[in-house]
Amino acid sequence: QSYAASSYVRSSAASPLPLDAIAPHPTIGREIARRAITLVRGLPHADPVASVAVSFGATKFALAREAPALEEVHVDADPSHVEIEQLLETLTTRGRRPLLLARRAHLHSSQAAAIARIVDRFPDALVVSLCEPFDVALFVGARHVVAAYGDDEVSIGGLADVIFGSSMPTGTLPVSVSS
Repeated sequence: QSYAASSYVRSSAASPLPLDAIAPHPTIGREIARRAITLVRGLPHADPVASVAVSFGATKFALAREAPALEEVHVDADPSHVEIEQLLETLTTRGRRPLLLARRAHLHSSQAAAIARIVDRFPDALVVSLCEPFDVALFVGARHVVAAYGDDEVSIGGLADVIFGSSMPTGTLPVSVSS
């Protein structure tokens, strides 16, 4: 009986798409990424005109592409002490709210230290843990923290929909992270 039911479902369902086929809905990846954004605490929204994105270990997919008014600063994944001091000076000079895009800060101690210093100086900063959610445990002093699960084009687009648009983050942390 179970075999008959399974056979019926398989025969009546659409056949799977080939791996190289174009997706039937061109924005499905972005929609999935947007729905995965997880609010850890605080408010997940920012004004691109009044913010500056600090991208640690930046990839080619920039948040500024989604919000052209947004200023963006790229920093090494493991910035030196001198780079951290220059970054703090730049942020102070610009007077905009920092959006901190962390990439595996749990593996890069100087990135974690830089983000902690920025959060201390700019308490309204928004910290975004890209790639994996393990960084959220590092920033207990941050008022605003969200987790995204990638740093590719669709993940950055989904993140932009949440922090610059009217979408609410609906994701949940897939693992338990302790501080």
